[in-house]
Amino acid sequence: MKRFYICLAVIAGIVGVCIFSMHRVSEMKDQVDTYAQAVFTAVGEEDYEKTLACVRELTSYWEEQHKVLVRYVRHAQVDDISRAMFKLESLARYQAYHDLTAELSSIVWQANQIWESERVNIGNVM
Repeated sequence: MKRFYICLAVIAGIVGVCIFSMHRVSEMKDQVDTYAQAVFTAVGEEDYEKTLACVRELTSYWEEQHKVLVRYVRHAQVDDISRAMFKLESLARYQAYHDLTAELSSIVWQANQIWESERVNIGNVM
């Protein structure tokens, strides 16, 4: 009977980590979407200062999230987002808005892909 309880405790621990991971990734995806929409709005208004400020907020948020996400999410996807994030500020500074929106769309897509891959469902478990 002890082994049964130990197995239940291990399963409960795994489920707890999965729920925590899913919550953090979902929160990250929503925040990246929110920041990206702010950047898209600023680019649409052609407001240089607002665009630069929104990009800086997004990159500082990502730097905080990157430290946590690399612990339990596939590194390749997180690193791809990080590489794209480092390009954003220089693109905003030089007002290369077309390239900025393309990179930002890529980041949003990759954040959604991370969320899709980390969701708990039968396809991801098998």
